[in-house]
Amino acid sequence: MEPPRKEQGVTPSPAVTARATIEAMCTDPAPERVWIEVDPAAEPIAGLIHHGAAPARPFAGWLELVALLESERRPPTESEPTRPAADAP
Repeated sequence: MEPPRKEQGVTPSPAVTARATIEAMCTDPAPERVWIEVDPAAEPIAGLIHHGAAPARPFAGWLELVALLESERRPPTESEPTRPAADAP
C-alpha cells in the first residue's frame, strides 16, 4: 500500500487546520501600536507620539509625554472623535 501523498499548500494534519480556522474566527481585535519618536538633543525631553494612521502628536517634557500616553490608553468618546494635540507650554 502506498502512503498518502502530500499536496503542496495543504496541511497534513486536520488538527492544525481546525486550530487555524478557530484562530481566524477570533473576534478579538489586533493590538494597536503606539510608538514614540524622541529628539535626543532636546532638553527637556521632546518628540512625537504616533498611533496608527492618526496625525503625530508632539510633546515637550515628561508630563506632556505621560499625559499623551494616558490619553492613548482610552478610546475616544463620541464627543471627542479625534484626540487633540498636547497643549502648548
